[in-house]
Amino acid sequence: AQATGWLQGWWYRVKITIDNTQNTATLTDYQVCVGIDTSSLISAGKMRSDCGDVRFTDEDGLTPLPYWIDPGTVNTARTLVWVKVPSIPGSGTKVIYMYYGNPSATSQSNGDAVFVLFDDFLGTSLNTTKWSYAGSISVLSVSGGNLTMQVADNSGWLRGYSARTISVSGPVAFEVRFEVLDGDYGNQGTAFIGLSATTSPANLYGTNAFGTTASCGIGEDEWVMRLFTANGAGTSAVDTSLKGVAGTVVNNATVVLQPATSATLWLNGAQYSTTSYVAGTGSYYFFIGVCDVRAGYTPPKITVDRVILRKYASPAPKVALGPEELPGVALRADAVLFRHWLVYSPN
Repeated sequence: AQATGWLQGWWYRVKITIDNTQNTATLTDYQVCVGIDTSSLISAGKMRSDCGDVRFTDEDGLTPLPYWIDPGTVNTARTLVWVKVPSIPGSGTKVIYMYYGNPSATSQSNGDAVFVLFDDFLGTSLNTTKWSYAGSISVLSVSGGNLTMQVADNSGWLRGYSARTISVSGPVAFEVRFEVLDGDYGNQGTAFIGLSATTSPANLYGTNAFGTTASCGIGEDEWVMRLFTANGAGTSAVDTSLKGVAGTVVNNATVVLQPATSATLWLNGAQYSTTSYVAGTGSYYFFIGVCDVRAGYTPPKITVDRVILRKYASPAPKVALGPEELPGVALRADAVLFRHWLVYSPN
């Protein structure tokens, strides 16, 4: 059924049906990704060129929902928008609405309101309400939407910054975009981005032991991107077959962590590697760090473009967009109603 409410000031909307019939679990405050052809709507003059008039509401058509638009996909055939939906019933469906067509509206896109953890590193300094210092860093800068980090030569095991405590009560996914800029990684220098049970995860280099610390992330060693996971025996399980070179950007690298089950690495939407993961639910930190433990070599240097931590469900809900709807008798507040009287004459 169509929602009775209409968001005042908007000309168009689309009904979005979220299908969770293949999952018996009810999803709470779940982040749903919606793909939209905004280029066609912008070309037709129905949407602002910056997508600033896009809004999402609950099924009543009025209650606003937090959303975040991936800025790199604006005005394309597949603009990616993440919407935080309060509740999606298990074995059922959920309806929300997307509005557009208000030239005076400005963007309400807000990653912090949508995700468990979000940082796109805008501004000129690290947001200390999100990140805590965890060791000596010789180079730390925030510029152009990137965090750049490097340690001093032979400075010791992993040092960097950790986010606030994150409670992992079920499957989660974290997405990062980063670039390896410099460093002799084959000489005991490495980088790590991911979840850790401690603010100072040690010995994440290669296959060295790191005790009972539970960590899961994307690392770099000898120009090899690795998926690190604690295996319960105090060593790390790694995948060393993904070759990389300095100056190569890793786009849309995603790690899906299912506690006590597995950790899976996805690259650009395609599954790459899966390893067993025995660490369970509990408190974790999201950690970004680098280390250098041998003198006389170039310390590692990385830049991070974006960090996203979100909830995950398997199978994930499917999303279907309905046809464009018009307000009908529910006119925009700034619209003018013209009445045309028809006078009948037999002559």
